[in-house]
Amino acid sequence: MSVQTDQQQPEKEKEKEALSAENGGKSGGKIVWPPAAVRGMTTLDVEAFKKRISVPFVMTTTRQIGGIRKRLSPLFLKMPCFKPMVLVVAADAGAESENRHKIYLHPDRMPEVEKAVQEVQPSLIALNSSSSAENDSEQQFIGYEDITLKYENFSHHDVFRAILPATVEPISGFSTIGHLLHLNLRDEALPYKKIIGQVKRGRSSI
Repeated sequence: MSVQTDQQQPEKEKEKEALSAENGGKSGGKIVWPPAAVRGMTTLDVEAFKKRISVPFVMTTTRQIGGIRKRLSPLFLKMPCFKPMVLVVAADAGAESENRHKIYLHPDRMPEVEKAVQEVQPSLIALNSSSSAENDSEQQFIGYEDITLKYENFSHHDVFRAILPATVEPISGFSTIGHLLHLNLRDEALPYKKIIGQVKRGRSSI
């Protein structure tokens, strides 16, 4: 986990710009999106979908989690096989200790995230120590943690949109008979029939 100070923020902004540049095409500059290298893939390689990103988070207490969740829930980082809210058990088991909750927010919605965090700031835990902040205005409430996105973190719709050309609609219809999956493909999707079958077969429940 890494908490960004004021001095680190310019470097973080440069990193975000680099990530946006990497995610061209259909991604529209999204950070939470498969790597650009998967475009045109015809045989599924799940390792190629790994991508390191920096995710904003805030911390709050169990007593405050209800109100925080109500305000920040639309901005949670929601994706398959990922929990946007994690319980952090207090290291001190004494009577004064209280469990904390780490909430991961969507890096593609930072203007909204920053506004919402400012609104609920009194209910959040400052991430920088009191010794490093001379007054409340210097307290940091948004931290950043590096995580690795994997193939299972993307829906099959996003996988298709990331690997296929914009003009290709992968599936016009499908049916399942027992363990068999029957796909109806458009002519322009035929060169990608192998990977379409691989993705759909593995994600039929999504």
